[in-house]
Amino acid sequence: MSDGLLRLATLPDELSQGYAGRLARINGLDSINALERQLRMRFAQEASERGRHASKVELLASMAGMPLRAYVQEHSMLAVWRGVSGPSLRRDPELDFHQGLLTYGIRASRSALHFCAECAKADVAFHGMSYWRRENQIPGVYACSKH
Repeated sequence: MSDGLLRLATLPDELSQGYAGRLARINGLDSINALERQLRMRFAQEASERGRHASKVELLASMAGMPLRAYVQEHSMLAVWRGVSGPSLRRDPELDFHQGLLTYGIRASRSALHFCAECAKADVAFHGMSYWRRENQIPGVYACSKH
């Protein structure tokens, strides 16, 4: 690819922020903001064709090679935020979805990230590294479903 960015597959239930951090590190970038700037340049053509500013989640979904809705369902906390905020009063579901991506797409749902030590050990054994899982970031959840 002409921009030189390496693509990574997402890991099961990987949190968007964690995926962004892995992408930044593997590409030698010093921050997620630096990654975002690179992704905006890479996908500028797609954004201009859509006629609007792409959210961080859209950029990450493009980099993961995943359809946006699948990426949102599997890697973002948007469903948690939407569940808390309730149904939208907007008449345009697509506009509401896009606004949700811009506002909550990569936003943390807790003041600190949480993890399961047993899952982290299993991740290292299976994937060669541990990663941030979405399941552990849901407010009110203090144990993973496996351990």
